[in-house]
Amino acid sequence: MLEIKGKFITLGGMLLADKPEVLKKVNVFLEEETGCTHLELDPEEFYDLEIWAKMMEFFAGAFDDPTQAFIDFGKRFYPTMKRTGRLGVDLSSSNPMDYFNEEIHNSSDFMRGNDEEMAMMKKKILKQGDNYATIYSFVMDDSYHLQIGIWLGLFDMIGVEGGKVEYLGDSQFHLSW
Repeated sequence: MLEIKGKFITLGGMLLADKPEVLKKVNVFLEEETGCTHLELDPEEFYDLEIWAKMMEFFAGAFDDPTQAFIDFGKRFYPTMKRTGRLGVDLSSSNPMDYFNEEIHNSSDFMRGNDEEMAMMKKKILKQGDNYATIYSFVMDDSYHLQIGIWLGLFDMIGVEGGKVEYLGDSQFHLSW
């Protein structure tokens, strides 16, 4: 069973703060599944990915434009990892490839599962150059908007101006900066 760190579920709940009716439903669901509200989850504990998937359903339903909401949500991932001290790379680096490589090599810091599941989820750099990379990052359904936001958030965090992320299909993304 695939699992994800609690901090990302908590982040989703925090981004629903101005949607109290949805947040209440989220917390009822979380309490049924974990015994905790979004604020009570252990940020470093792993939780079933099905809980994350249900959280994403609540999240998508809360916004008139779920595409932009998922991009905005994704933009908070790297700052959350930075704030919780879970980035293993030198934070003074302004080279996005340093962070992509760190994410690829340390995905078990954010998710866990059996070897087959983790092999499917493992990110891979397919092609790279001085100011671009094509990366495989497994996404389900329309969740690619979240991944676009994650990388745009990285660009913002390290001060890369004009960073772009394009979804190519088949879990492949082209990033340029």
